[in-house]
Amino acid sequence: MSLLVGPPVYVDPATDLREGTAQLGVRLQGMLDVLQRRPVHRPTPGEHAPWHPAHLGGVAPDAAHARTFESVPLTALAPSWLPGDRF
Repeated sequence: MSLLVGPPVYVDPATDLREGTAQLGVRLQGMLDVLQRRPVHRPTPGEHAPWHPAHLGGVAPDAAHARTFESVPLTALAPSWLPGDRF
């Protein structure tokens, strides 16, 4: 198991909620990518790795495919920060 802790995040009360959420998503996705790129988390060559993202050598569904399985409130902000999922 790995844990990555980033610096504190200050959100100004005047920050637009959608913009602040998008910025947080970018930061968290970047931290997740750092962890997933570590050798200990990479699948071995030829290993079927449904837990590991396809853009890093696994076979987990990409964001567009995963969205077909999700149930998200209509008021939720679409995650435009996911790898390979730029709107």
